[in-house]
Amino acid sequence: MYYTNPHLINLDRIVYQNNRKAYLRLDLNENPGGVPEEFIQNVLSEVTPNFISQYPETQEFTDCMAKFLGVEDKNLCLVNGSSEGIRHTIEAFTSEGGKIVGVAPSYAMYEVYAKMYGRQFIRVNYHDDLTVAPADIISCLDPDVQLLILLNPNNPIGNAYTNEEFEEILAAAKKYEITVLIDEAYMYFYNNTFIKYVMENDHVLLTRTFSKLFSLGGLRLGYMVGQPHDIKMISNLCTPHNTNAFAMLFAQRIIETPGMLDKMIEIQLTGKKYAVDELRKKNSVAAAAEKAALMTRANRLRAKGYHYQKIGEIMGGYSESTVRGWCKPKEEKRADKINSVADVLEKRVKKGQIIDVGYGVNQDLNVTKTTFDTALKTLKDKGYTVETINIPQPNVAGASTTIKVLA
Repeated sequence: MYYTNPHLINLDRIVYQNNRKAYLRLDLNENPGGVPEEFIQNVLSEVTPNFISQYPETQEFTDCMAKFLGVEDKNLCLVNGSSEGIRHTIEAFTSEGGKIVGVAPSYAMYEVYAKMYGRQFIRVNYHDDLTVAPADIISCLDPDVQLLILLNPNNPIGNAYTNEEFEEILAAAKKYEITVLIDEAYMYFYNNTFIKYVMENDHVLLTRTFSKLFSLGGLRLGYMVGQPHDIKMISNLCTPHNTNAFAMLFAQRIIETPGMLDKMIEIQLTGKKYAVDELRKKNSVAAAAEKAALMTRANRLRAKGYHYQKIGEIMGGYSESTVRGWCKPKEEKRADKINSVADVLEKRVKKGQIIDVGYGVNQDLNVTKTTFDTALKTLKDKGYTVETINIPQPNVAGASTTIKVLA
């Protein structure tokens, strides 16, 4: 009898983006600059006919990675991009119908793989201010959960957990005997890693990729780190020769080239600053909305007792003076005003009222135009739209008034 896996029949996959070579591609978090051309040519000069014709050998690169990470070979498993490691973790450590917990929005393949193998994916949704607390995650854990996926830092939100927050979550996971997978695809855009917890605990695994900062997305290479018996389960699922020779050669040369990794981090940070600065110049409303979200988060962390310097580290490297500015009563009051205006508008829309958001409406709410526009931007980010409609004038036949409304 012919058989087709019903999980695949019901799996909705988006066709991968192609024909994008003529564009500056930022949608997949690839490095638009890539590695230097001179570096590429130097590495390619090592390629011989035998290098291409023979199956790849992994021991030399595994030794290189173990030394680089400060672990042993038995703690490592090379994979064809970290997505393969994620997939094999779900295969190895969850069962049919088992529950997997992860934050949302996040990397889409967590949920795709869960559905592919007939697992239940439990979403822990971010709040409207783009924060998620350890308590939010812990509240979703119970004895039926088999896997918890955490990101350090998260994509696309960009938040990261403090060591204390991670330890709180890890303790809850261990209480219910839940395997923890830490995805550090973007760790090099940040300044903290949780690899020490992987080396100290069973059933805690970490995955990283060479596709982001290392700029090798076209070569497909990643790795898993964990206790030997956990890594063995991942290795058992890997196909023979799952990592190609070109990928390992380029990755090894990046690691072994003095100062290259630090330079790539420096270039990334410079590019990030440029992009943010230019966006702020072109869209002051977007900048105000971003600042309001940052102020809200900074004040919440301050209320938890974190010092200004630590808050800056948690939020991605902001200076202590910047954080102090966000936590001033005046700035906090301004952020509250923006959120208050947004709440008023949202409640009116939900009641079915027609909300005029055109010129001068901010005066009716007794707020500045910048505050009003920033509140409107906040609502647009939540999915609301501004539409233009025509309303008939009651005293003039055939005449109408055009207004902008929130919907």
